[in-house]
Amino acid sequence: MRTKQLIISGCCLAVAVFVGVMTYVTWFSPRARIKAAVEKAAQAFLARDKAAILGIISDDYDQDGLTKGKIDLALTQFFMEFERIKVVTDDQVISVEKSMAIDTVKVIVVVTRRGEQGFALGSFGNPYPVTLKLKRQKWWQVTAIEGVSLGY
Repeated sequence: MRTKQLIISGCCLAVAVFVGVMTYVTWFSPRARIKAAVEKAAQAFLARDKAAILGIISDDYDQDGLTKGKIDLALTQFFMEFERIKVVTDDQVISVEKSMAIDTVKVIVVVTRRGEQGFALGSFGNPYPVTLKLKRQKWWQVTAIEGVSLGY
């Protein structure tokens, strides 16, 4: 009888540990946090929420003269130009090494201007590959973007 109780207790403990590890990997791991931040930025495009988009970009972002301030201006112009914006992401691959991460994702941006719909980035048959380099600062923030040019 005592052996049966030990086996049941051991199994319950193993299940609890497994659930705890899976919760950490799914919800609290760096990959999960990065994925959530990128998804939040994509949703912010739908809501035209510049603050949420800029929140994922590092304050000291400077890539070939493109700064966070210039990204802010480009977003303002982008949102003024298009009536509707939809962002679709797919095939996201995140690699993390200590406080640095690389996130490659395929992106499609569908826009509407004066009732006409078109693609601002990628297409349904050919999503556009974008690479984000992130660094863990206060939270995971983008320090470089490869694959997208804002004209700066």
